[in-house]
Amino acid sequence: MASQFGIRVIDTVLSVENLTKRYGRKEAVSGLNFSVGRSELIGLLGPNGAGKSTTLRMIAGSLAPSSGSIRVAGYDIAEQPVPAKSMIGYLPEVPPLYPEMTVSEYLRFACDLKKGQSKKGIAPADGSALDSAAWVEGLVKDLKIESRMSVLIRNLSKGYKQRVAIAAAMAGRPELLLLDEPASGLDPRQIVELRLLLKRISENMALIVSSHGLHEISSLCTRIIIMNNGRIVADGKPSELASAASLEDVFISLTNTEET
Repeated sequence: MASQFGIRVIDTVLSVENLTKRYGRKEAVSGLNFSVGRSELIGLLGPNGAGKSTTLRMIAGSLAPSSGSIRVAGYDIAEQPVPAKSMIGYLPEVPPLYPEMTVSEYLRFACDLKKGQSKKGIAPADGSALDSAAWVEGLVKDLKIESRMSVLIRNLSKGYKQRVAIAAAMAGRPELLLLDEPASGLDPRQIVELRLLLKRISENMALIVSSHGLHEISSLCTRIIIMNNGRIVADGKPSELASAASLEDVFISLTNTEET
């Protein structure tokens, strides 16, 4: 589909088909199938070892799947990795921060990486000419890290490190934003502020947020995917999944199985 700006705009931002990851005989992720549309805010839930982080790593292109396919904004991540990855912002569970850099230096570095990808012909998702640095400047204000811009990352608290990592993941205005436990290290007020920020930016991109916080996910996301033993065991709106019971009860009943 073409937009008024003359660039391709695809309503289905992410398409995953038969995605599987094996380690020897063990399948950490087994035959996942789902798609994510623009403006969807997906909560990825599951117990430890369910395959959430492995799934996000494969979608981000940092881990090769054993089989299956991943398409981001119409690009196959295996066959067209540069344009596909340029559409993705990714925050892993352990943020890839450089402690010897200041916050300003690190965010400029993140912007430069995205600029390098855009020089290969990749345009912003909404067709605007907004520079990555200008976009991140707005995020700096939203995340309230202006006072830390000249501070070395090694000297930041865990909460500030997490906020810097979130800003870096959003550099370049990605079409698909993957956040693995983004509220880790944030205090309750910061979690509320992050929730409001994610809801706002999800109007123009697709988001997948992995978390152990049931309340946090149910109050934030428009759709929830529950994984257990590497498989999807539920996929629907929070109201649909909890129509007959609390989301906590649904989660426990769906994940209360031992892997065989």
